[in-house]
Amino acid sequence: MSYLRKSKRPIHTIIVHSSATKANRKVSKADLHQWHVVEQGWTDVGYHGFIHRDGSFESLRPVDRNGAHASGHNTNTLGIMMVGGLSESHGPEANFTKAQFSTLRKVLEEQLVHYPSAKIIGHRDTKATACPSFDVKYWWETGEVLP
Repeated sequence: MSYLRKSKRPIHTIIVHSSATKANRKVSKADLHQWHVVEQGWTDVGYHGFIHRDGSFESLRPVDRNGAHASGHNTNTLGIMMVGGLSESHGPEANFTKAQFSTLRKVLEEQLVHYPSAKIIGHRDTKATACPSFDVKYWWETGEVLP
């Protein structure tokens, strides 16, 4: 299965995000459109793709367009968002499913075939935020999820 086709623009970094929603909250393409286009006034959803709770992947913004997912870090990056990341008490929580982590690994592996020198980081590695509620670099290297 192919998740995202190769971009014509150079990709140096792949940034993982969360939707900052509770584990029981489903998020749809329409929700993302509401949050980004209607409420924020952007021209499109900021992420290039997202991973549903069941592990299914959905493409969003075309990969040949810069994202709108990490202010100051949208050029030459891809933004991949996972649904979840917020605890019942509204704090950060790595409440993602095994299916989501499995799909995330497959998406990232595929993208590294396209962009072998790309770095894989979390949104929190670009600014002071908890997003995506886990240490992406550590997970990528070890398979373990740390807050």
